Amino acid sequence: MESDCQKSTSHYYPHIIPSLEQQVDGGERQFDQHSSEHGRRRKEWAAPKIPRQLASATLSSHSTVKTLAFHRKPFRSDILIWNVNPSSETLEYLASCPGRKRNTPAVTLYSGTDDTSPVLGAAHFRCSHQTIFGIGDPKTDPNGVMWEQMQSSSRWLGRSKFKFEFTDCGKSNAVDSRSSLPCRRHLCWQRTVDPADGVDNVTAKVSVRKYRLMDQVDGQVLAVFVASDLNSVRKGGELRVLQWLSLGLETAVILTCASISERLRRD
Repeated sequence: MESDCQKSTSHYYPHIIPSLEQQVDGGERQFDQHSSEHGRRRKEWAAPKIPRQLASATLSSHSTVKTLAFHRKPFRSDILIWNVNPSSETLEYLASCPGRKRNTPAVTLYSGTDDTSPVLGAAHFRCSHQTIFGIGDPKTDPNGVMWEQMQSSSRWLGRSKFKFEFTDCGKSNAVDSRSSLPCRRHLCWQRTVDPADGVDNVTAKVSVRKYRLMDQVDGQVLAVFVASDLNSVRKGGELRVLQWLSLGLETAVILTCASISERLRRD
């Protein structure tokens, strides 16, 4: 039987003083919710997700022929390259970046999901501002590799430009390709802060990892690389191909873009 004091307390303070059982039950429910939420976030971070298009940057005003999402493996420097379109997302390339090893390419591009896939090209870092890249497999067919040189601006200038030449053999997938004859292309990866290239917020403009690939002869923009936000650990960014390119030139664009990404990571 309740005493007069207990009756008086419950009469005047029915909502201010909850019972001890209610406090314990509420604490247990909050702890369970916090634990389950923490476990769910850990699983989401550890799971190898299929990369979606970056939410930090809007799509470029240019028409996009192909979108390739760069996605680094957890605790590794290798880059998984996904072909992203509205209907499907397919893992098409692997850019292997083994680190600073002698007599080993800084970047090896594979046409597949692992290092047992066919080799499309390789890149070597000769010095702080020179990259030697080649299209083909240096191991199985060393004489068939087309080696080119990509030169960057000084490290102290923040690597604002990467210039290279490439022999384009034509044979584009587009029906209205300008030419199917081999020609020498003069190209340049140049840093951009243009909103037309998807650089449309403060974080994006601060980043130094956004480049457009321009033809130095006619000034056409062939591709744009839009890096992810600074708070993203695993997402490298998006490579947006804006023109129909031949198979060889497209491979060179992907390889040089992966090489720039790896060089900036090392810096």
